[in-house]
Amino acid sequence: MYLLGHIDDQDANLKKELNLEEYKDWFGRVAVRAVLQNDKGQIALMYVRKYNIYKLPGGGVEKEEDLASAFVREVEEETGFVAKATADIGVFVEKRDRETCLQISFCYLANVVGEGKVGLTEEESEQEFELVWVNSIDEAINLVDGNEREHYDVKFMTPRELAILKRAKEMIG
Repeated sequence: MYLLGHIDDQDANLKKELNLEEYKDWFGRVAVRAVLQNDKGQIALMYVRKYNIYKLPGGGVEKEEDLASAFVREVEEETGFVAKATADIGVFVEKRDRETCLQISFCYLANVVGEGKVGLTEEESEQEFELVWVNSIDEAINLVDGNEREHYDVKFMTPRELAILKRAKEMIG
């Protein structure tokens, strides 16, 4: 799978000295992300009202869950639509020192194939996730690029989402 990129605290301007002993208690997180298109060619973004930011649909793979199942579940829970992955976009790696987390996101192009049911987590509901359809991948890139990057998570999320969207744009043409 194509390596879209990686980011760590230094890349996010959060300089910290390297101490390998710190990493013994780190946890890994595997996630899935979607560049989801509907039958009108629109792209799905999640608007997170609490932080006034845009992100792609997706999230963490649960224990004992494969990537394909996690992908379908995460997209449906956030968007309310059933999706079918049509192509691998690539992987993106995040090393988050403050959270002692190494996250690997597997990213896919996908199409809506049916209606499902929204099932936001408590945290997503509190952050007021809302599905927004945009008319082009360029519009999606511009919205994500406009995210305010002061929140720690957004310093990682925004470059990740931009790398995914820009690679998807190359693939879509």
